[in-house]
Amino acid sequence: QPIGGDFGFSIELVEDILNSPIWDFPDVSRFGIDIFETLTALAKGYEVKQALLGVKNHDAKDPSSQLASMFLQVINTMFTCIEQYESVWNKINSISKTPMSGEAKYKDTSESIEVSLPATIAAFKNKYPFYLDIYSSILEQEIQNKFSELQLLEYSNIEFPSEIWAKTVYSFIAEFHRTPTFFRERLIDALRVLWIGRVAVFLKETWEKTREECEEKIVEEVKTFEKLKPYLIAKY
Repeated sequence: QPIGGDFGFSIELVEDILNSPIWDFPDVSRFGIDIFETLTALAKGYEVKQALLGVKNHDAKDPSSQLASMFLQVINTMFTCIEQYESVWNKINSISKTPMSGEAKYKDTSESIEVSLPATIAAFKNKYPFYLDIYSSILEQEIQNKFSELQLLEYSNIEFPSEIWAKTVYSFIAEFHRTPTFFRERLIDALRVLWIGRVAVFLKETWEKTREECEEKIVEEVKTFEKLKPYLIAKY
């Protein structure tokens, strides 16, 4: 999600944000605020740009143990926005690069982040069995098989196609749409466990890579999500 934390709005966008039916949604006032503001601007047709302000360092958090509430609030808000703006996103068939304002006057260097790969792998393996009922009911067998492989391997030579992850997220978006509010928290936590497994694979794949190379890999994942959007529409 876009977590720069610093936004500039037109007064018109402020009014649209305040008038949004999602504005009073509990998670919007917490970790869901950034994704809510961004998706509202996009859905309402505002011109969105990035401003180059330099590096903003955040305290590092271990994805296997410290991001449960953040993940819940962000995903709950994002999936709710997807419901709210279905008539907008299902008509979009391409992605575009966000314009950048400003220029770098000196080379920024972000702080390194220490993450425990063994702890991340262990967290996925320990929590995965608790949600087998959800996985078996909403994920295709091919996807279930791939996550089951992660349970059995030490990630030494694991292959995890980006198509598997895109289909996983899209399946959960569609299931969220059909799930009563009371049961959505458990559904999102089930996705969080799979995300921990995906993070572990990503860490393994990029452990020796530069920041730029990691970003290139993420961009390739975005392209996969774009390519498989018909999969989401068919399931939704």
